[in-house]
Amino acid sequence: MRVQMRISEQIDSRVRRALLRIAAGQMIQAPITNFLQLGRRIESIVLPVELLQQFKSSDFPTPARISNPLAQQLRQIIRGAYERPMETGKHSEAVQTLRNLTMQLACRSSDDYAQDTCHWADGAPLNLRYSKILCSTMKSMLEWVERGLLAYHESFYRGNIDLMQSILSLGLSAATILAEEDPRESGRRKVIDVAYAKVDVYISWCGSSNSSFLFRTRGTAICFGINELTPAVIQVLIAADKLEKDLVQMAVEDSVNSDDGGKSIIQEMTPYEAEAVIVDLVKSWIKTRVDRLQEWVDRTLQQEVWSPKANRQGFAPSAVEVLRTIDETLEAFFLLPIPMHPDLLPGLMSALDRCLQDYILKAKSGCGSRSSFLPALPPLTRCRGGSKLNGVFKKKDRSNISQRRTSMQNTTASNDSYSITQLCVRVNSFHYIRKDLEVLEKRTITHLKSNGIREGSFVNGSRKNFERSLVACVEGIQQVCEATAYKLVFHELSHVLWDGLYVTGASSSRIEPFLQELEQNLEIIAETVQDNTIRTRLITNIMRASFEGFLLVLLAGGPCRSFVLEDSSIIQEDFQFLMDLFWSNGDGLPIDLIGKHSTIVKGVLPLFSSDTSSLVEKYKSLMIDGNNGSSTKSRLALPPTTDQWGPIEPNTILRVLCHRDDKMATTFLKKNYNLPKKL
Repeated sequence: MRVQMRISEQIDSRVRRALLRIAAGQMIQAPITNFLQLGRRIESIVLPVELLQQFKSSDFPTPARISNPLAQQLRQIIRGAYERPMETGKHSEAVQTLRNLTMQLACRSSDDYAQDTCHWADGAPLNLRYSKILCSTMKSMLEWVERGLLAYHESFYRGNIDLMQSILSLGLSAATILAEEDPRESGRRKVIDVAYAKVDVYISWCGSSNSSFLFRTRGTAICFGINELTPAVIQVLIAADKLEKDLVQMAVEDSVNSDDGGKSIIQEMTPYEAEAVIVDLVKSWIKTRVDRLQEWVDRTLQQEVWSPKANRQGFAPSAVEVLRTIDETLEAFFLLPIPMHPDLLPGLMSALDRCLQDYILKAKSGCGSRSSFLPALPPLTRCRGGSKLNGVFKKKDRSNISQRRTSMQNTTASNDSYSITQLCVRVNSFHYIRKDLEVLEKRTITHLKSNGIREGSFVNGSRKNFERSLVACVEGIQQVCEATAYKLVFHELSHVLWDGLYVTGASSSRIEPFLQELEQNLEIIAETVQDNTIRTRLITNIMRASFEGFLLVLLAGGPCRSFVLEDSSIIQEDFQFLMDLFWSNGDGLPIDLIGKHSTIVKGVLPLFSSDTSSLVEKYKSLMIDGNNGSSTKSRLALPPTTDQWGPIEPNTILRVLCHRDDKMATTFLKKNYNLPKKL
């Protein structure tokens, strides 16, 4: 302060010493008066007079600069005083007279009682007119306080919120002082009256001008410094909505007596619409969670190995994780303290349903299907006619098997990315997801009931939202079971079925090798697939593929296979062995299920025990009745391959004739179709 007032250390030291002498009563002996005595109280000292008596004008150099016009005016006054200077010595008569007059004014009392306290600045000639200065100061303080209170959202925050109480007290005190000094007041107002009036004004101003602040902070997440929606943020928004309604109500009540009834104020207060903001934030929260889940699905499926040893149940860890994430997302959703759970739940479940459906579709993609594992049917050929191989496979015909094996490998190479057990793990995973979705739906209904929502208002919608995943699970189980069966029969066991069965003759290459390896694989599948229903479905598909493979060997096995009438009993017996494997003395598939899927094979096998002439006549009759032949031509038209084998299907009978090793069949095929003996 001394530096700011440009007071030198020398002057400061001189003033301090003078004040000490005044306080201690260490004055040089002067004429004794009632006002100058040793050890008197500090309240009875008139400080300006004492200082005037202690100093001379020469003790203080002129502090003002020449450029200051006020300082120049002061110097003119001082020069005028120099012309008739007043003697200010300690024993000066003029000083003593000034002292007596000053003390009389300072010690005056309105009730004629003597006082011990001197009001040295009260009244002329040393009156500083402090009232005007004080009022001006109080007005400035009050304006500053009101600016801060009206802009409270900018002036105060959590770190300085305690300061609001002090500032409010300061403002009320300043308002009280100004009210006391206001000449328009008809009397001194009580402090509590001024406080009530000012508080009402502050509330009215805040209600009419600052309610729209909520609207200006529409970027709620940014305003509160958060990056993710949490229950705490929802509570803040709900509180903001309640605050907005309260402020609007206050503004309406304060403006009810205005000309327009407060309509102009209400129009200026743009509503924040907290509920709409909450809905938008929850939707953004849902999108963020779903996007994370989708990214996780894409990343995890690329790393999933589908190992049956991953857990005891035999399903993929990724299936467990994706369902756990969905469950946690729903749990977090219901923890949000919002009133619109039923309205937003369908959107959330639909998005989660799409993610789960995508997981299932990607998990089953690349597993193959029935058509991808079935071998391409070779062109029709005829046997040599009576030259039975008798168990010896001619060297020149081995190229046919090699070509057929190469064709088979090319057909299944693109689908050989997973083993049989890995495909079984997929089936287990789909079944696990389907079962857990039912539990998840029940848990969701429980959450909604706990929020006081009736089951009828949401159960239909929730089931519809999860329907895509449930349908994908059912289709996935069906597709992968079928792919597993046909992969096993036509790819894993092709060396003992397609490339081995009846190749060197019916009696020398029977079905036992195929049955042995098939039984081993069935045991592995039974250990891998835990659920009885799914295991039965998978083994049923394997049985159906085995029956179809057996028929393909008989009807489309190529020129390396030929049969005579005597081979029909061997074929019948081998097929019975195949059915017995799946029956397994009552421990396997039900006998009626086996009979249902063996109907086609049982209908075709009697054709191999029919003589050639009856087959030819039957074939001609079917072709003529079906308008497949022409009466003007000697040759019959080639029937189309329908992939529907049967005892009265022309293409089936024609293929039996193609594999019939006798002269009559060879002559018939040569005459009507000119079929070659080899490829």
